[in-house]
Amino acid sequence: MAGLFGKAQDAKAQELPVELRALVSQMGQERAAFETLVARGRESAQDINRVAQSTAEVQKTLVELQTRMEALHTRIEAVQRLVPVMATLDEQTQAFTGAQRRIEAQATRTGEDVK
Repeated sequence: MAGLFGKAQDAKAQELPVELRALVSQMGQERAAFETLVARGRESAQDINRVAQSTAEVQKTLVELQTRMEALHTRIEAVQRLVPVMATLDEQTQAFTGAQRRIEAQATRTGEDVK
């Protein structure tokens, strides 16, 4: 039956009755349409594979970004815990500086009193 659709068999197809020739012609057209559909199906499968690869790459990138975001979040939490400590240290430094200035002033007055 495949021979009915080939070019070499066109002469034999002409020997067929008119009804069969019309049927063979229609079958040839359907075969061409199916071949086109199969080719499109292959192209679609290739497109799907490319999309799947791209999706896998995007997923990998998203996992990497999520890991980085989690690390950044951990660092931010650590900094947030340090803020009150830094404020306390700043207050203590200011108090120490004030005390040091008072002591220096007293030492200067005491040194002048001793002279």
